[in-house]
Amino acid sequence: MLPTHSDIEKRPVVCIDEGSCLSLDTALQPGLSCTSDSKYIFGVPGIARYDITPESVTVHAVDQADTQAVQLFLWGSAVGTVLHLRGILPLHGSTVRLPDGTAAVFCGHSGAGKSTTVTALGQRGLACVADDVSAIQFDAQGQAWVYPGLPRTKLWGHALSLLALAPGQQIREGMDKYYFDMPVCPEPLRLTRLYELNVNQEAEVSAQPIGGMGRITTLLTHTYRPLFVTTLGLQAAHMARVARLAPQLTMKRISRPRGESTLQKIVDLVTQDFE
Repeated sequence: MLPTHSDIEKRPVVCIDEGSCLSLDTALQPGLSCTSDSKYIFGVPGIARYDITPESVTVHAVDQADTQAVQLFLWGSAVGTVLHLRGILPLHGSTVRLPDGTAAVFCGHSGAGKSTTVTALGQRGLACVADDVSAIQFDAQGQAWVYPGLPRTKLWGHALSLLALAPGQQIREGMDKYYFDMPVCPEPLRLTRLYELNVNQEAEVSAQPIGGMGRITTLLTHTYRPLFVTTLGLQAAHMARVARLAPQLTMKRISRPRGESTLQKIVDLVTQDFE
């Protein structure tokens, strides 16, 4: 029986507002910045400006901007900033529910196969918890919980073919990447495992434990938008959260050869690990 989590929110609530439309020639500073009155702005030239507080995001879309792109940056970088501001640790990873009722997060750099692996595990009966951004909060006892994310994942065209899935809505014009609707667990789960997906020159798929200071480095590396931590002035608080989380997780690095389809081998390997 898992411990209760009545002392954490079931799901972070963020107020999303639509602000004024910006003209095409509006000069937007790219990235996250702090204004003179201690407010935060995330700018994407040609797309939108996002005014961000710990409670809300106001979206000022550029006239004629791709609506899908506006949404993509909203639910990614903008909401990720809100999580940092609230003291919630966002990891750049996708999470599944394990057979024992806890959760495992799959982290890695863009293109490492996080979403593809979690979707493949879903085809084997392991429910998705969150895709791409996994939000971690600690309860009163210091235990780490992962929130449910949006009920969808984002998959490249070749991954859809590999998984025999039909593409959904294109996430952004000109990008061969698509949304795929997928139910998620309705409640937060204890986070107990982390797998780092690593593409290199290995001849075979392999898994090695991550120990020592490598555990801290792994969590810092796979923090969602790590450069935002400095802009927000949260370096000390972020390090404290990482140090609290590291001892709670069993961590492994899964390496696979570049340019080779090894998805089923990876799924077999981690599934055996769960048993």
